[in-house]
Amino acid sequence: MRKYCVVVLLLFLGTVLAGPLAMAKLSKEAKEWMNGPVRYLMSKDERKVFKKLEGEEAVEQFKKDFWDKRDPFPETEVNEFKIRFEGWVAFADKNFRSWRSDRGRVFVLLGPPQERSDNPLGADISQGASELWIYASIKGQRTRSNYSIFFYDQDNSGDHDLWVGQDLGSPPPDGVDACDIVFTDPKIIGLEPLPEDFEAVPDAPAAPAAGTAPTAPQVPAAPPTVSSASAAYVDRLVAGEDPLADLNVAHSAYCFKDDKGTTLVIINVGVFTAEKIEAPGFVPFARLVSAGGETFSFESEASFSPWKKNDTIEDGFLVYQAQGSVPPGEYQLYGGVYNKGDNKAGTFNEKFKVSDFHAGAFALSSIVVADELKGDPTRMAGGNISAKPFTLGGTTILPNVDHVYTKKQELSVFFQAYDGTKNVETDQYIFQIQYKFYFEKDGRYRPYGKPIMVESDSPGQGYSIPLATLRNGKYKLVVAATDMMSETTAKSTTFFELVD
Repeated sequence: MRKYCVVVLLLFLGTVLAGPLAMAKLSKEAKEWMNGPVRYLMSKDERKVFKKLEGEEAVEQFKKDFWDKRDPFPETEVNEFKIRFEGWVAFADKNFRSWRSDRGRVFVLLGPPQERSDNPLGADISQGASELWIYASIKGQRTRSNYSIFFYDQDNSGDHDLWVGQDLGSPPPDGVDACDIVFTDPKIIGLEPLPEDFEAVPDAPAAPAAGTAPTAPQVPAAPPTVSSASAAYVDRLVAGEDPLADLNVAHSAYCFKDDKGTTLVIINVGVFTAEKIEAPGFVPFARLVSAGGETFSFESEASFSPWKKNDTIEDGFLVYQAQGSVPPGEYQLYGGVYNKGDNKAGTFNEKFKVSDFHAGAFALSSIVVADELKGDPTRMAGGNISAKPFTLGGTTILPNVDHVYTKKQELSVFFQAYDGTKNVETDQYIFQIQYKFYFEKDGRYRPYGKPIMVESDSPGQGYSIPLATLRNGKYKLVVAATDMMSETTAKSTTFFELVD
């Protein structure tokens, strides 16, 4: 068994200790400017320099230089970028409650989308309003195609949150570029940043004609809502029809702690292909329905993100992933995949429990059964996480959607421990973790082999276990983690199958 290295990172401690001394030199007005909308534009070096300024003259000179180097047309008398940016801030304050709101922040940074749909899923989201914004490629970004940002107003308060349960965040912490906060996932979905290109304004405007005043930005009118083919397949399942099997479809779903008091649900859907397909017309979809009728939908074509190597898959599963914050409780999970070319589909439905990780008790997340783990699982902090597709903490994860392995493979598992108790003297966790296998025989799972015992001081756990010595069949893996400081134990269970 191979254990990943334990790495404990104490981030930003020096900044936290030194911050008050540096900030004390700035006036109240200077601090307000720095923490206003321009915080999304400031680089880490600019922020560091600004904090050390003394006197209003130095502050005003900094502001002038700040805007001057972002002026796309210095030969004109006005700074077109500054005017456009301030116009977008005013527009966000008027139309999206504040530039601090999720929609406001996206609009301030990216401007009006090329397409905007109000309630694109219609009645599929019963809890509140929704919006889908579609942007074309941004200058200076590597984008595979147009990308979408989905907002959801769960309680009809007028505040639309990002559907994936993410937040654009607070001001960039010292040591992190504004572009890292804004243009890297999970903040804006589908972008791969080119940091060297962020000195210039993204999508710089064309030079205005002489004597022409800049116009206020406008969000395009919402196109009419169209019916969803995905929703039609789910409606059939909800109505009690048997799942379809024209496509070979597999799925897995996992629960992790989020930062909203709910649970981060990760849904993986796979469709089997016998040959390499560079541009498949497959559309995955899913819907969670509670016993009380609450619905959480992943049924737009933008809901699922493809695995980055899908176009290289041959004789295997193409994998897609969706994420969303969902209240704990009992649900029915409906989902599947259809092909836009021939309308063939494969669907599934099962009972699914969304765990509650916010009670403060020691607990384990779901166990992710993976085909690939890359990175350092120990970078997980043991509390709330923000995830981007196929990534948790510092680990890139390709889930195994059908939980089937061969003896030539390794069983890779990943999970997270929550609300452990640290040793006050060492400021470290002390976890004792037991991996216990059970083999299915005659309809019952019986203990198989000796349990594997591991000690760890990290809430994030990732392990790979060789399968060559195991016999073919179905297995249950029970992970029991004991917090040695509080003397409490938490368990999590998963299943897999070993074949020739």
